[in-house]
Amino acid sequence: MEKVLLALWLASVEYGVSYKTLYAIAKVESSLNPYAVNIGGKSYFPGSKEEALKLIKGKRNYDLGLMQINSYWVRKYKLNPKWLFDPYYNAKFGAYVLSYCISLHGNSWKAIDCYYRGEKRAKDYSVYSMKVCSVIYGRERC
Repeated sequence: MEKVLLALWLASVEYGVSYKTLYAIAKVESSLNPYAVNIGGKSYFPGSKEEALKLIKGKRNYDLGLMQINSYWVRKYKLNPKWLFDPYYNAKFGAYVLSYCISLHGNSWKAIDCYYRGEKRAKDYSVYSMKVCSVIYGRERC
């Protein structure tokens, strides 16, 4: 767990995004599990990178690791999926995506939703951004 928290902190510093927000997204996305995989809306929590890689073999649409980086980004930037099971690399790429969304929508709940849905489908406030808000502030403030 310490490695995961350090990875999130380093990524937040490098990209100038809030550590609390990055942590909350990782908590919602993967329960802070660096080997988490989502395929077609179904979550898996394998115990190793090797097991996770077996799950995605032959699949076209999936989300990987701590920040649940979507296969869209893997293809767009020609990323090796096994890199995304390293919490440092995954947190760094997640922080990059979040900083991109913030550059489009400002420091807002829409930027958080952009992380989840992409820039064209982001909403000002959504169920997803409410989940992230709940982790940051607790349910009473969302």
